[in-house]
Amino acid sequence: MTLADWAQISNYAIASATGIVGLAFLAHLAEWGFAGRVVRSKVAAGAPGDDSVDETPDRSTVLSSIGVSLTTLAAAILIIGSIGRGIAAERVPWGNMYEFATTGTAIALTVYLVLVRAWAIEWIGGIVTGFSLVLLGIGFSVYVPAGPLVPSLQSYWLVIHVAAVMIAGALFLLAAAASVLYLLKSRAEKREQVGPILARFPVSSVMDRLAFRVTAVAFPLWTF
Repeated sequence: MTLADWAQISNYAIASATGIVGLAFLAHLAEWGFAGRVVRSKVAAGAPGDDSVDETPDRSTVLSSIGVSLTTLAAAILIIGSIGRGIAAERVPWGNMYEFATTGTAIALTVYLVLVRAWAIEWIGGIVTGFSLVLLGIGFSVYVPAGPLVPSLQSYWLVIHVAAVMIAGALFLLAAAASVLYLLKSRAEKREQVGPILARFPVSSVMDRLAFRVTAVAFPLWTF
């Protein structure tokens, strides 16, 4: 295939991944929307004289799994798109803002999915996919065709510097998402007014611990 073919494949892959990220975001929004219904149905099921036990997953749990699955598919397609862009440009695929947004999003989603397997953090999926959708939209607004770097960027430091920034940025995104939810959940816990949506998330101490651990890795990398 020619370089132009690779550029076309990259464009189609990134556009498709953006649509899938949007679907993942909607799945997580629906997950939160059904949270209230799940709580009410559990209360009704626990009424006196009702001995029935429904062990099937509730809709919120199913939608969460769908969101994670769609995010996995989107990340895989974004990686293909980034690789195709790199081949078309004959360099690393983060030489301009469009490439930084698309490749950076691919890295952010990949880091998120790795931690989902390690620490079960799918509860921040809505924030991660929402931010990724915005970042991809910004990337499309500054799209430039694949081509060589400007002379001022033709340095091996581009590979090291920007790669470190993108990985650290991905970790900071997760820490920020956990911190926002921590503030909301902690305030609700103190007031003893944890609603059905916040009940979907772990206790605030778990969120605080996640934010600390991720930031402890991201901050030295960003400083470097």
